[in-house]
Amino acid sequence: TSFYYPMTLGHACVANELYDDAQKYYKYALSIMPAGSSSDYFWGKVADAGKNTNDKEGYIQMLDALKNSIPPEYSSFVQMSTN
Repeated sequence: TSFYYPMTLGHACVANELYDDAQKYYKYALSIMPAGSSSDYFWGKVADAGKNTNDKEGYIQMLDALKNSIPPEYSSFVQMSTN
């Protein structure tokens, strides 16, 4: 299974301000990413999804919750996504 599909669903949820659902899809995407994949790509795409949201506070809360729910090696680029 490709991690691109749940990532795309996460982006759609962010666009519709469904942050709880977005967090679930993003967490799942991270869980199925191939071992050699770069988390830079993942977090960059999450940051792109958040650029157009009107609810920046809700988006940042979702990122914080996502960061707190995943292993530390996957969360190193969350700061980039909140800028």
